[in-house]
Amino acid sequence: MLSPLRRRLSGKLRYASAGGLYPVQVYLQVRPATDDLAAVSNISPGTYYFQPEEALLYPVAPYGPIPAAAFGDFNAPVAAASSVSLFLVSDLEAIAPLYGVDSLRLSLIETGAMVQLLEEAAADLDIGLCHVGSFDFESYRQTLGLGPNQVLMHTLLAGRAVPTATPAGEASIVDERL
Repeated sequence: MLSPLRRRLSGKLRYASAGGLYPVQVYLQVRPATDDLAAVSNISPGTYYFQPEEALLYPVAPYGPIPAAAFGDFNAPVAAASSVSLFLVSDLEAIAPLYGVDSLRLSLIETGAMVQLLEEAAADLDIGLCHVGSFDFESYRQTLGLGPNQVLMHTLLAGRAVPTATPAGEASIVDERL
């Protein structure tokens, strides 16, 4: 699912970044499999940093559960059922010297482009993604080994896609509009 974020042979990434600085980094936590939770293939439970140049996951910390409540009341059930938590974090020290007060805004634009690529890849792999609007990042900052100038931009929960029922007649309405 992370493959769209890797550096291509041309040396370029598939998304733009202000000044080519690419300050937004991806960290993820992989949960262990349970009777109710699918395992992530070929990856041990733990916390990782995704290195886009080599398309590798570097271990950051051993697995330590993040309480579902850290994702907010609304997303706690989804967090409990997800196999992976993704954290997109901007290293403002990497962008601020060039862009100053615009650094956060430009990091948000980059984050949006990255999330779009992740959404497309997840859909192709039948992986469900949930956008999390609230996460207690400060309690997890130390686990990721992040400094004060690294800011959480967005959080995603990933897991097995759950088919949803389509009301009768809805497909025909959509087809008529196309």
